[in-house]
Amino acid sequence: MSAPPGVPRPALILGFAGLIPFVVPALLVWFAPPLLAGFLHTLIIAYAMVIAGFMAGAQWGFGSLPQVDDAQRWRVLGLSVVPALIAWIGPFTPFPWPYAFILVAFVMVLRFDLKLVRQGLAPAWYPQLRLPLTAGVIVALGAALLHGVLAG
Repeated sequence: MSAPPGVPRPALILGFAGLIPFVVPALLVWFAPPLLAGFLHTLIIAYAMVIAGFMAGAQWGFGSLPQVDDAQRWRVLGLSVVPALIAWIGPFTPFPWPYAFILVAFVMVLRFDLKLVRQGLAPAWYPQLRLPLTAGVIVALGAALLHGVLAG
């Protein structure tokens, strides 16, 4: 796998490997019997919650940089917890809302990540990694959601 210019190879490999637990259940759910399909939906939602929280946590690293003043630190750290909380609420709602909450969380994390790049707090290469990864997450979640709607 050839890294886009500036994207560190470990970030590229680990980032795309992180799509596997999104993509595999999103594909398998289409061929699974109903009981297994329900488990696969639970699996993808649980993993999505973990990764949404992980990505929001990564923003804490950017907000902790020495060049960040206290006012900016409050904004970055405070805003970073919002997507994680939104993702966390999702599984406590009836279908199809868990997917809606998770999708909103991922879009929020991406928007905030892009803002951090514009502010010079996240690396310039970050969008080259985050945009395709978030697109992959959205497609996988969308495919699983579509299955749930059609099977429901």
